[in-house]
Amino acid sequence: MKIVIDGDACPAKEIIREIAIKFGVEVHVFVDSSHFFTDDFFQIHVVSKGKDAVDMALYNFMEKGDLVITQDYGLATMALTRSDAVINPLGFLYSSKNIDELLFKRHIGQKARRSGHKGSKIKKRTLENDQSLARLITSLLELHKA
Repeated sequence: MKIVIDGDACPAKEIIREIAIKFGVEVHVFVDSSHFFTDDFFQIHVVSKGKDAVDMALYNFMEKGDLVITQDYGLATMALTRSDAVINPLGFLYSSKNIDELLFKRHIGQKARRSGHKGSKIKKRTLENDQSLARLITSLLELHKA
């Protein structure tokens, strides 16, 4: 098992790094060229800009059973076809039971925005989000190790 991150929108890289080092797991981060960064620990995969280019590159790279971290519900849906360890950086697990509802809520929000309604502000990341993410990654890696 390796950790594969949709890095265009993953605010918790330091938390992931600490846990990955503890478990001796390699981490691959996929970004487009406008989000490029360097790092001594993460294996960075830079993809050309383009609609869903990072998502497709990550999906084509991941293997059955990898732990995938993404905020993108579309990518999460695809990743669930290969792994049941697909999580959101806010610290919740995507599953076949909740992904349809999440996609529907996204659709309703997009529809409302197109008709001129302003959405609610995006909430700031909290310490609770960080703790939830750390617990979830740790428990998934412990399950895999067992």
